[in-house]
Amino acid sequence: MRQPTWAAPTFGGAIVAGVAAALISGYKIADCLRFQSKPGECSEVIEGNALPLVAGIAAIAGPLAGFFTLNPDLDSSLAAGRRRRWDEAPEPEPLPVVIDGPEPLPTPDPPDENEEDLRADAARAMRAEGLTQQEIADRLNVSRSTVSRILKA
Repeated sequence: MRQPTWAAPTFGGAIVAGVAAALISGYKIADCLRFQSKPGECSEVIEGNALPLVAGIAAIAGPLAGFFTLNPDLDSSLAAGRRRRWDEAPEPEPLPVVIDGPEPLPTPDPPDENEEDLRADAARAMRAEGLTQQEIADRLNVSRSTVSRILKA
């Protein structure tokens, strides 16, 4: 099915009319609000121009929504020879499957309870000697927050 020849002028006319209505109505409302001298002075202007403003926005939104609607049964007379349909497009080549990849990093085993007890005793002994938490962490090869947690327990 071919797209009607009057579709493009209708689209353009609706957009132009919508922009004109929205701009004129919006300008009238903004002008009145900007130069009003007392509250409520612009009530009649707003009431009279709110509907044309909304209608102008709707006159823009309608054709744009129709423009972005995909209907594969309609062919534009201008682009019919240049465009391929989705069902006629060639299938893309499958991506190669990568079997070999980088080896995963080994996860360290959590320390057992005896090792933690020995670490806690060593940390307390070093603290008694007057070492700082950072020095204890460097000697035990743990983080400073771990030393802080051990010493608080």
